[in-house]
Amino acid sequence: MGSWIGHERRKHRRIESSLSFNCFIPGRRFTAPVRDLGLGGAFLLMDRVVKPGTIVVLEQARPDFTGHPPHLVAKVNYFAIKPRPGAGLSWLKAIAPAGLAQLQEFLAETVGFSIPRNELARLPASFQEAAVSWDFVLERVAMERLKQAKEDKVVSMFGIRVSEQTLEKLGLDQVRVIHSEAPKQKRAIVGEDDSLDTRDNGTVDPLEAAKTLEEWLRFKKTGRTVRDRVVVAFEGRSMEALAVAISLNYVFLESRSPFPDRGKRVIVRYPIETAGTRVDIIIIGEVEKALVDPTADLRAAYLRVVTLNEGRQVGVFKRYVRT
Repeated sequence: MGSWIGHERRKHRRIESSLSFNCFIPGRRFTAPVRDLGLGGAFLLMDRVVKPGTIVVLEQARPDFTGHPPHLVAKVNYFAIKPRPGAGLSWLKAIAPAGLAQLQEFLAETVGFSIPRNELARLPASFQEAAVSWDFVLERVAMERLKQAKEDKVVSMFGIRVSEQTLEKLGLDQVRVIHSEAPKQKRAIVGEDDSLDTRDNGTVDPLEAAKTLEEWLRFKKTGRTVRDRVVVAFEGRSMEALAVAISLNYVFLESRSPFPDRGKRVIVRYPIETAGTRVDIIIIGEVEKALVDPTADLRAAYLRVVTLNEGRQVGVFKRYVRT
């Protein structure tokens, strides 16, 4: 029997989950996984006690360079000490600053929910790109009025500081970095804008950070752009990763967990949907480059495909890559 602070009454079924979220509560910002989640809420694994009634904002713990990530707003119902400390949450809202399509995708990815057709049918065209939300209590889509930033913020990627508004307009793939010879200085060039000459006050070496950013962007363009969840195994353990670019000869992976060093081989279980059936392709790859972004606690690996096993679905990987 666990130890509880507060109480909970569930109306919706929960399923086990491996999702992690960037969480925001008054005075704190942290990343934490959920043990389970469903349409009604989730159990967030965390060590510090949070009082029932506290409001928590949760974003998906993955890179988002749009400047407008979708997020869940939840209320803490109770805090459990045993068997593992954590907070029982109930969802209040899911907010998508970029519009209805973003909201639908976010709800499907996080809580496995699709907005009812009758609710979508009543929405005017203005909901397509304006900030919208799903109210879990009222079970309705509503317009959201988001606070406008008074000034353009500067975000840090790999220690490279770039204007949020410029990124939103042009996208991360249009960032390139020019190195200066002056210590602790560099310039990030976004499109035609060369005004972002910055001085780095952090502990990350700016020249190394700039080189890493350039390599990261280059590897993401080596094949078809995807966001496929895969399982990577090496040295007697396995971990989840995200395939962000694939080709017949190379796979570029991102993960919160570290990859092995260059020259090491890994096994990748890559699920592919074909004709309504999921096929697990087994790829043996060799690490050609392992990258680390310490500012975002993110790792990446550029793998050369050594061999692959498609089982009875011969050629499915080739067709998927070229689709």
